[in-house]
Amino acid sequence: MTKCRIALLVDFASSQFSIQQNAVFLFTIIESFPSDEIEVDFQNLTDITPVFVRDYLIKKAESSKLISEINMSPEVTELFATIESTMRKSPMQ
Repeated sequence: MTKCRIALLVDFASSQFSIQQNAVFLFTIIESFPSDEIEVDFQNLTDITPVFVRDYLIKKAESSKLISEINMSPEVTELFATIESTMRKSPMQ
């Protein structure tokens, strides 16, 4: 099966990704695709919240799909690494 790419829209992300339910909504979209491999494109996205990242990582871990992130800025990469490290030390589920 082919890989599917989801591009996160910068305007949506900067204004809406602070809302916790957006990670849930994003994964509703991801799970609706027939592909088992999904790329989430973070190009030009530098402003997301720790809450979104935490919820995104929780939903990613629950998914049966192979999900990868591409085109992450250094700031977003660092935030993901920080949240992943925190979650490993103290699982929030």
